[in-house]
Amino acid sequence: MYVLVAYDIAHEKRLRRVATVMKDYGTRVQRSVFECLIEEDQLDRLKTELSARIEPGEDSIRFYRICQACRDRVEIQGLGQVTADPEVYLY
Repeated sequence: MYVLVAYDIAHEKRLRRVATVMKDYGTRVQRSVFECLIEEDQLDRLKTELSARIEPGEDSIRFYRICQACRDRVEIQGLGQVTADPEVYLY
């Protein structure tokens, strides 16, 4: 599944912690935005890890599930490209 994760973290220490977790799950496309190609159980794990690193009264994380049809219509102006599905090789 394709998930866009955007966050706004009030304090730099928590911001670094959130970014470190996000790097394990997706591709950074803007400073506080990641595109993730993950399974449902990975998304659950990601949410759990992130919730342990934020202050709910000060920080915000949004998870947008993007369907394939919408993903095919993503437009980018300037630098960047939509995160590609990983290539799978079967032997």
